[in-house]
Amino acid sequence: MENNRQPSGNGTFYKAVSLTVIVFFIVLLLTPVALLIFTGEDEAVLEGEKQYEVPVFSAKEFLSAEFQNKFELWFSTKYPLRSKFVAAYRQIEFDTSNIGFDISTVFIPKAKPAESVSLQTDNENAEADEESVSSPYSDFNELYTEINRRLYERKLLPVEPTGYKGNDAVVIGKSGYCFERAYINDLYGYSEPYTTCTDEFLEDRAEKLEYIQKRLNEMGIAFYLIITPSKAAAYEEFIPDWYKAQNIPAADYVRPIDRLLPMLDEHGIRYTFTPDYFDEIGLDETFPLTGIHWNKLAAAEACKLLLEKYTEQTGEEVRYISVDGVTEQQNTSGFGNPEDDIYNIAYSGVSTENSIKDEVYYIPQLSISNEECTNKINIFISGGSFCWDITHYMRTGDLKITKRFYQFFYQTWQGNADSDPLLEGGLGRRNWKALLDDVDYVIFESNEQQAATMGQGIYDSLYEYLLRTEN
Repeated sequence: MENNRQPSGNGTFYKAVSLTVIVFFIVLLLTPVALLIFTGEDEAVLEGEKQYEVPVFSAKEFLSAEFQNKFELWFSTKYPLRSKFVAAYRQIEFDTSNIGFDISTVFIPKAKPAESVSLQTDNENAEADEESVSSPYSDFNELYTEINRRLYERKLLPVEPTGYKGNDAVVIGKSGYCFERAYINDLYGYSEPYTTCTDEFLEDRAEKLEYIQKRLNEMGIAFYLIITPSKAAAYEEFIPDWYKAQNIPAADYVRPIDRLLPMLDEHGIRYTFTPDYFDEIGLDETFPLTGIHWNKLAAAEACKLLLEKYTEQTGEEVRYISVDGVTEQQNTSGFGNPEDDIYNIAYSGVSTENSIKDEVYYIPQLSISNEECTNKINIFISGGSFCWDITHYMRTGDLKITKRFYQFFYQTWQGNADSDPLLEGGLGRRNWKALLDDVDYVIFESNEQQAATMGQGIYDSLYEYLLRTEN
């Protein structure tokens, strides 16, 4: 009888290969987790990435899949060695762009191209706009009129980028304007968490803010919410067509911030939506080309507003900021948020030979309008990167506005670790009490892009403390 069995040697070989493949895939799956344990999180450098924190596991969130969604958002921006992978991809992307090939088209499916508009139509529209209004840019504030005019001239003929268009995090927009992708995705509804943000979440934010404001006022503490501007919303004309052509907005999308503002009004929250405020004071130019955060003019005007709002609530005079003039310089300011932060990320490791930067950066000339006032207040502020300019003007320099200044940067306490109000249990409650006993003014800062994730744990923690200690 013929023997059809395979030689024993071949069977051993197949088993060895199978075992090797299995081990390889197990190692591939476990390596990121092992690296995370031994090396920690990779550094998040962009505004949209900093809002994602490692989620706390709970059975309820696991069953609802909320935990899995939070984990994916966190891990996708914090996995170990991510920055090195990104840097390598950027270099490939830059090198291929020099030969006219866009490597992103290999990985990103193109949506239906946007309808093109002829240059003639753009010019006709611009001429029609000029005829319909006395001035196409704000010209009633002499401090900013010339600055606003320069922005208007750039808007007349925005130039679509060619060659290098940015990387996985930063988009090079028309006329050299740099955008973080998260801000564009929020504006148009291209991705989570903007497309999945519910009215229930936003209503919860507004209700907690109402309670926090009420309880703080009962304790003699002023409260204010300042909503900082989104560069994508403020400079929509410079968002590149190629990016919009490669993304599809969610159906019936309404931005979280547009749904949140009416809720804040309904609940009587004291707040300012700064894009509207900048329109009121005649400041059109609020961002540099090379930065994702507001320029120093916008930051100084926001600080001026916050101090005035404190007096409105308390009737108490404080030291008020006066914007006396504007200095133009070719270098960035060197304080607060760097005006070229996102530019440095976009061109990290690649040539800047053909890049575009701001011709000048604007620095406000500030003074105290009531120098005789010696009343300095204690401020606590919680927010994101926009706060660093507020911190600079309120706490440092020659203005001498505050005695003591406390700050959360997202969920990271900017003080002694033992005094962190987010510590668990009685330690956290003790620290909230010590903090609130020592402050006159609580300021919450939230960018309009961050409405979908507003509060980042701080609101909930303070709300729970105030609820627990209510008489």
